[in-house]
Amino acid sequence: MNEKRKRTEAYILEHMGHIDKTGANTKYYQQLFEKMSDADFDQWMHWLKNNDTVLVAYFPNMKSKITIPDLLEECKRLGIKLFTRLKLWDEVTQSYYITPKEYMMLQLPVRRMSQFIDHKLTVPESDQRIDLLSGQVMKPDQASSLSQVEVQTLYARGLTNSILELIKYRGGDLTAMSDYKRELEEQGQTSVAKDTGSIVRSAVILDVLLSGVHIESNISGL
Repeated sequence: MNEKRKRTEAYILEHMGHIDKTGANTKYYQQLFEKMSDADFDQWMHWLKNNDTVLVAYFPNMKSKITIPDLLEECKRLGIKLFTRLKLWDEVTQSYYITPKEYMMLQLPVRRMSQFIDHKLTVPESDQRIDLLSGQVMKPDQASSLSQVEVQTLYARGLTNSILELIKYRGGDLTAMSDYKRELEEQGQTSVAKDTGSIVRSAVILDVLLSGVHIESNISGL
């Protein structure tokens, strides 16, 4: 192993140790380097230089922890500037302006759910057409739907009131929705925090259907 490769490996291992206090990523790259010949390492360096690959730090859930202070400190060591003033276009004045404050600029992966595809977006004219079994708005008045994955995403972000509004007030609870709309029309505001004492119609119908085949359940809570 030549001296230049030794210094490069030591540099990578040192900085991996800074951001991962457990040493797991340092160990990972040590084992990776041991498997590389000088030719393989030289090829890997060219891939890094050409942005064909990147240095990756792995942080398995519940096993290792990464902290913002450690990352910010590491950026200072590497001379990476995270905050910058932005050059934005102003439609009113038809000119560019520079923001007075600096903002963090990062390259991040973005994954969008298939439910957000443009061709699936619709704008209904009303919400008067109601399915008798589910109590939910049906087509052509139905504008969107909420999947289990989306509910889990909202819950993970702590947006429990949004879930309550979407799956109860707008999800088939006719009594709650009626009170909801009435307060909006009369007072200009409402809340999903109050207990209307009612449940979604689909739960009531399912409970009735199960009772029809002599199956007891607590689905409706009645």
